[in-house]
Amino acid sequence: MFKDIMEKSKELEKEEQKEPEKKNFWGTMLIILVLIIFLLVLIIVNPNGIANSSSSNNVSSEDIMTYMKENNLVIYGLSTCSWCEKQLEEFKPYQIELADEGLFVLCDLTQDMGCIDVQSVPAWKKDGKIVHVGYLQLDEIKDVL
Repeated sequence: MFKDIMEKSKELEKEEQKEPEKKNFWGTMLIILVLIIFLLVLIIVNPNGIANSSSSNNVSSEDIMTYMKENNLVIYGLSTCSWCEKQLEEFKPYQIELADEGLFVLCDLTQDMGCIDVQSVPAWKKDGKIVHVGYLQLDEIKDVL
């Protein structure tokens, strides 16, 4: 009887030793599954990939400035507006030139007549009329305006 109990005890010990292996296997499988789901969501949300997350890299700011000059486009904003600041950043390294050319006007720092009817910023005007309000990436400008 004692021998049977000892054998049973040894069998239970062996099973307990196998149990962590099963737990490790399923834990690893769970981690892999979560990673796969994360990657799928990332691909669905951003099909161009991580490296191409900013689509504005496809168009140069110099080309857009030329387009703005040719089409009489002006951006109106405020120095306190974070979206205006972000819009201006799209034009790196031509930000100063953009302002000097009168293509980006900060209404709270100037008395430009184009600011009179601007109620929301950044406001895009073409031939003196508001054609769009809001931030645009460089590659969106030609399509939207």
